[in-house]
Amino acid sequence: MPDFVARHSGVEAVVVRIGLNDAQLVLVDADGGWDRWVFHSVDEARTAANELGVRIHDGAFPEDMRVRMNARQGSRAEFDSGPYPEQGR
Repeated sequence: MPDFVARHSGVEAVVVRIGLNDAQLVLVDADGGWDRWVFHSVDEARTAANELGVRIHDGAFPEDMRVRMNARQGSRAEFDSGPYPEQGR
């Protein structure tokens, strides 16, 4: 996670509960690039985000962030390194 913050500008965090107790922490940069991590609780995810020193949104993605994420088009290299690089060829 610190690597994401170091490599990207304007990073914000979203903490969303998933399942019964777990939570995901999604970091989103100013260009709409994102990555996510799963934690055992919302408190753990919030603590991790606080340690990164980024703005935190709880429970939902703000509209402007959703627009940024949906508008972003990844590079070919990002696509090729994805979990299913054979798709789309």
